[in-house]
Amino acid sequence: DLSENTCDTGFAVTVRKSVHPFKNTLMLCPRVIIVGIGCKRNTDNEQIENAVIACLNDMDISIYAVEAVSSIDIKKNEKGLLDFCKKFNLELRTFSAGELSSVEGEFHESDFVMRVTGVGSVCERSAVFCSKGRLIMNKRVFDGVTVALALKDWSCRF
Repeated sequence: DLSENTCDTGFAVTVRKSVHPFKNTLMLCPRVIIVGIGCKRNTDNEQIENAVIACLNDMDISIYAVEAVSSIDIKKNEKGLLDFCKKFNLELRTFSAGELSSVEGEFHESDFVMRVTGVGSVCERSAVFCSKGRLIMNKRVFDGVTVALALKDWSCRF
């Protein structure tokens, strides 16, 4: 239909999977989400993937909106994390306990995590530190994996 009064084609700039404002919508998905992950040593990449995908689905966020995965530097060679990142073409960015401790805010701290890593929260703090933004999903705990989501400060100009 070439009628001037109808518009059934357009675009949406969003991280949300369910946003389709037009009959024919071109989705532009900015990479502005950081996934903070904490995990037990030797955690399988499938466990990590299941946890991350569950969180993204619960928040209606596309995997294509994820810019990177963040964690503590003692996890920089963790096979499960590396395999997960490779599968989804994501960079693993790791930070020292000191860097993570410098993040201001209220986080869900764990005495066990503090004893093992030197910082009480890995997933939330690393997500905020890496994004330089804010948490949009607090820590969720799965079997051997913790996940938090942060949103970078971003804008769109046309």
